[in-house]
Amino acid sequence: MHPRSWCLFVFLYVSLTSLSFTQSADRSILPSSLASIDTAIILAHTRFLADDLLEGRGVGTRGGDLAIKYIAAQFQALGLTPAGENGTFLQTFELTRTRTIGTPSLTFRSQSTSIGLRSLEDYTGGTRRFTHVQDRIELRDVDVVFVGYGIEAPQYQWDDYKGADLKGKLLLFLSNEPTTTDPMFFEGRTRLYTGRWTYKYEIAARKGAIGALIIHTDSSTEYGWNVVRSGASIDKFISPAQTVESFQYEGWLTQDAAQKTLALAGHSFAELYQRAQRRDFRPIDLGIKASASTQQSIRTVQTANVVGLLPGSDDTKRNEYVILMGHHDHLGIGLPVKGDSIYNGAIDNALGVGSMLAIAQCYAAMSHGPRRSILFLASGAEEAGLLGAAYYATHPTVPPDRIAAVMNIDNANIWGPTKDVHFLGKGKTTLDPLLESIVRSHGRVVVSHPKPELGSFYRMDHLGFARVGIPALSFYGGYEHIGKTMEWGRNKHDEWEQVFYHQPCDQVDAWWNLEGQVENMRLVAEIVLAIANQEEMPDWVQGDEFAGVRARMK
Repeated sequence: MHPRSWCLFVFLYVSLTSLSFTQSADRSILPSSLASIDTAIILAHTRFLADDLLEGRGVGTRGGDLAIKYIAAQFQALGLTPAGENGTFLQTFELTRTRTIGTPSLTFRSQSTSIGLRSLEDYTGGTRRFTHVQDRIELRDVDVVFVGYGIEAPQYQWDDYKGADLKGKLLLFLSNEPTTTDPMFFEGRTRLYTGRWTYKYEIAARKGAIGALIIHTDSSTEYGWNVVRSGASIDKFISPAQTVESFQYEGWLTQDAAQKTLALAGHSFAELYQRAQRRDFRPIDLGIKASASTQQSIRTVQTANVVGLLPGSDDTKRNEYVILMGHHDHLGIGLPVKGDSIYNGAIDNALGVGSMLAIAQCYAAMSHGPRRSILFLASGAEEAGLLGAAYYATHPTVPPDRIAAVMNIDNANIWGPTKDVHFLGKGKTTLDPLLESIVRSHGRVVVSHPKPELGSFYRMDHLGFARVGIPALSFYGGYEHIGKTMEWGRNKHDEWEQVFYHQPCDQVDAWWNLEGQVENMRLVAEIVLAIANQEEMPDWVQGDEFAGVRARMK
């Protein structure tokens, strides 16, 4: 498309959605202005952000930059105050982009046999080095060690490493956490941060390993290999602001590939899986060698968080802030699936950003603002590893100790209204009574997340704020759809994870039913406003993993 056509397209969208705002009546109280949060507004923003013209909103791409400019234009049209840097709506930050060139290789050999694995089909592999990024990654005859789940958790008397010397070795470990039905042991079904791949890589790096591979199973990750494959087919991004220890090589193995690899060492996957469930597990030197080669190009790119502020009305509390956020990026252009290579990210997370913009419009229509200021944050590079939100959390444009709480939107309801509501972070902050009260006033109920084994609290952008001590939640909709069985709702969400998540088919579709999304966002609007108006600052509950960090901010 001609560049002028792109500009006209963006202009028309901005103009039309801005027009719908200016025609809205001024509302004096929130309940009446909630009517402005409707399907038409949410869908208008979503259609643009998820259009093929934006090419999947990849980080550092033309489509990604258009999304950033569009959101900034919407903030300006709503009369929000620029809260980025240098008097703009943007907080720009740099990332190192790595792109695989050619076909990578990975082989394992015993004394008598060797096997070569197929890139993307059997494994993924690339860099995990935040400094001294190299254009070529080479492993030559590296010892391979199986380390169970790769977890150190003294609070559960668990140590998979047992002091083993792992310097310069390639580690294999299982995804998730040890299998248990004991609610006091790794909190039963609830996945903790120790089950996340980011934790496993970080601790492996601290042990001096040269690299690590996670064995993928659908049951342990709750998504198929197609998700790992699609994620590995796109560019990777490294933030110079990251300071965690890293190593040269990381990736995933399919269960079949792991079985073949372990067989070289005279083991089976089932045998080692069972051994890894025990506290007395010790690292197993498999007696095999690994060699790998990956060629990649390296480039510095820029992206941005988009930040707009609705000033508070209270002379004192206006210098405190509640953040409502959602990430604007997606995977961009990647491996074709059924001939389609554009990963539009309609639900993940164009619909979330469209919903945030609808809430911003609702607030801007009120004649009297909230006591605290509300900061709207469209974060970048979430799909690259929660990088944009983490950058803002460590480089905030407002004083961090004055940020009262964060509410993240990164989940959407396209199947109709629900009775239940989930919040990632339920039970972790002092906000629970407020959440439950407002939800009850809508005739609904707050329940615990029905799939705690997903570890979703540690998979979304609010985590960056939690890590620096700021009380953080993500709104997560519900499963009990009105007029449907709970099983029906579970099946729809499971289908989303298995078919649509991080796939090109995540597109706007005519069958969507956004009535539930509208109800959810009206609920979120009330909750965020209530947080902005309450007297006390929210906090973590006593004993929470992030409580100590918050205490040090005071």
